[in-house]
Amino acid sequence: LVAEEDPARQAAYAERAQQGAARLEKIVASMGEASSLETMLGDSQLEGLDLGSLVASCVDAYRIAYPEAVFELSQPPEPARAQAVPEAIAQALDKLVANAVDFAVPGTTIRVDLEARELADPAGGRRPVAGWRVSVFNLGQPLPESMGESLFDSMVSVRDSRSASSSHLGLGLYLVRLIAEFHGGHVFAQNEGGGVRVGFTLPATTS
Repeated sequence: LVAEEDPARQAAYAERAQQGAARLEKIVASMGEASSLETMLGDSQLEGLDLGSLVASCVDAYRIAYPEAVFELSQPPEPARAQAVPEAIAQALDKLVANAVDFAVPGTTIRVDLEARELADPAGGRRPVAGWRVSVFNLGQPLPESMGESLFDSMVSVRDSRSASSSHLGLGLYLVRLIAEFHGGHVFAQNEGGGVRVGFTLPATTS
């Protein structure tokens, strides 16, 4: 930029430099968020809660935060009991919904589902354990079939965002993975019915 004498080229180089600096700033901020999350989880204690009430409250907030989007919630009528850190679960769902809003076909419905599922025993036993699956579905560009759970690795991006100001580097979904694994669950991403379903699981409890 310093060596360039053409004003037009100087302006173009300056714009590229500013864009690069903005991307780096977002990366550093996201990495700081991941570090803060790990610290918070390390200092937190699990508490008994109803996932259904928590998820429903979050969806109500999303309808206000994303007025251009249409949300549909599906959950069991009975309480969905689990031991968890409520703020962390809400943060994980925030990341999934933000991702779905960015990639959903405009005007289509974004589904948030809470379902009872049998999970693999985290202790390595043969008998499955009761659990919950929290997921967000949006119609839109599918994921590469070989992507699998690597989508949740840090700094991974496989879909172009419609928003030029957004930075999809996989850091948001990496935070979802940290939260799920802290709670003894796992993350998943799959193509389904012309769209993508992304979510995480949690073990269920009786109280």
